[in-house]
Amino acid sequence: MNRYVRAAFVVPFGAAKIMWTKLFHPRTFCGSPICMISFLTEITMDRGANLRIGKMLKMRDNSKIRVRKGAECRIGDHVQIGSGCIIVCRKNIDIGSYTEFGPNVMVFDHDHDFRSNSLTDGKFKTKPICIGQRVWIGANAVILRGVSIGDDAVIGAGAVVTKNVPPKTIYVEKRHGEFIPYNKRGDTE
Repeated sequence: MNRYVRAAFVVPFGAAKIMWTKLFHPRTFCGSPICMISFLTEITMDRGANLRIGKMLKMRDNSKIRVRKGAECRIGDHVQIGSGCIIVCRKNIDIGSYTEFGPNVMVFDHDHDFRSNSLTDGKFKTKPICIGQRVWIGANAVILRGVSIGDDAVIGAGAVVTKNVPPKTIYVEKRHGEFIPYNKRGDTE
């Protein structure tokens, strides 16, 4: 679809979705009405959850942001969330400005506590996630609890990130994750 035609539809819809969320969560939600949110997206907040969305958020079809009770999620300015992405926050997720998510990226700051009597108990192990500014996360990547990703990092497609990623590195999934530093021009060394 032509981007101008698309913008003519999704900008008013995004503003309506932001205002609708603000209506039901006046004290715990803050978001700019100037954004591009597709019709087929979901922003869900439980009671007592906090969500802050910066300017010019772009959310594509079938993306979901879910912030659970007592959790806090902050999304910076000019963040782009690709089709089919899922961000579920049970403690704290911080996403820096100008970060881009490829399609089907998943971000979870929690794991089920399988050592409890039953998985249906709803017990979770949680640790905050911090994603820096200008980070590119490739398609089908999974970011798990307790991870910090530095500014200007690149997460390769299909990577499962379980450890911290330094700034200005490329993280690719081979065996146990590998860091590839790159120079200021962005070329690999």
